[in-house]
Amino acid sequence: MYQQPAAPWPPPASWGVRAVAWIVDGLIGASIFALIFYPGVFFSIEILDAGGKPAEDTPEMMVAFLIMLLVALFASFSYFWLMHASSGQTLGKKMMGIKAISVRTGEPPSLGASALRQFVRMLLGFVWVGALLDYLWPLWDQPYQQAIHDKAAGTRVVQVRGVAPAPMPPHYAHGYPGQVPPGRAG
Repeated sequence: MYQQPAAPWPPPASWGVRAVAWIVDGLIGASIFALIFYPGVFFSIEILDAGGKPAEDTPEMMVAFLIMLLVALFASFSYFWLMHASSGQTLGKKMMGIKAISVRTGEPPSLGASALRQFVRMLLGFVWVGALLDYLWPLWDQPYQQAIHDKAAGTRVVQVRGVAPAPMPPHYAHGYPGQVPPGRAG
């Protein structure tokens, strides 16, 4: 059965544009983390600081610290995870006119792919060399200019504003190979 080929996808986002979006989103993610973590820890210290003795070294304080750390990390993770899964764009990406899409469908990544993308990004970020490699990787990756977290999740970042889509390759201009065009059924 003859099918029209899919519309051409936008070109990959440049590394510089991705870097600016990353800085904006990094500030947003860090703000989300800080707004949840620090007030929670300070509140826990006040509650657990009974009788004028420091609460920092008590088991209860360590548990409260760990809980606040996990809640703050999850909130920051969720910003990236849910924004990418819903539209492919975080606020930084929207500002820069770029979008994360699935390499298979051209649509925003699924919830699972978006979660994997952010998990790998955060995991690599725990070691500065991992974060550095991840953010430099698009400079030499071909053909999609993917970062390591994009490769893991099957995503790529494309320019969606101010750039015309790439032209359709000539051999696909009249359908996929082996398909009979309309009106030539045989």
